[in-house]
Amino acid sequence: MRLTGSVGALLARDPVVTLGIAAFGLFTAMVATNAITAQPGRHPQPMFSTRTTISGDAAAVQADPMIRTVQEGLIKTGHYRAAVDGRTGPATVDAIKAFQKEWGLEPTGRATPALVVAIDNAAAVAVTGSVEARAASLEDRMGAVPMPEPARAAAPTQTRASVPADLPEKELVRRIQAGLANAQVAELTADGIAGPATRRAIEAFQALEGMDVTGKPDRSVLQRLVDIGATN
Repeated sequence: MRLTGSVGALLARDPVVTLGIAAFGLFTAMVATNAITAQPGRHPQPMFSTRTTISGDAAAVQADPMIRTVQEGLIKTGHYRAAVDGRTGPATVDAIKAFQKEWGLEPTGRATPALVVAIDNAAAVAVTGSVEARAASLEDRMGAVPMPEPARAAAPTQTRASVPADLPEKELVRRIQAGLANAQVAELTADGIAGPATRRAIEAFQALEGMDVTGKPDRSVLQRLVDIGATN
């Protein structure tokens, strides 16, 4: 009775403010009830957050061509037995460290152009007993890879064509990407855009071929790809 009387007195004294407070309280209770109990799944932060963070497959890290090359090489040396996905995970890091320790290298667990060369040489030794044989060289690899029709038609018996000096940059990048894909260095789309994946693939290719490792899509890279028959 006393509480009812107090509310009535407050309502009589200032009805607008009192009804406003009551309406706000009712609205807050409805929102809280809906967020906590009326949603189809559990919201990570039902009272405060309205957006969820992208995770899992939607936020998957893009495959790195150099990591993929390292994984493929470490399979040949017997250090890696997981999936070849071009992504750095615990299995890849552990395999790199194991290889580095076995071959007297600093066990950093990182994939670098120098590591690509070391693994390539080790793979050749494992297969043939000789680094000079280079069983994993790209030129030998291209012998087992069908050349694209344009490249096969344009390739002379002995001497490959020289790369034109005035080749547009986008076409240069596109041909390099196509060549790297044909040589199985990386899974690239030949779109003429030199993104991070393309540059890392170029680094891996340059390391394997004994070139200066720059990651730049220049004429020397394309010329070497033409020389081994990976592109025209």
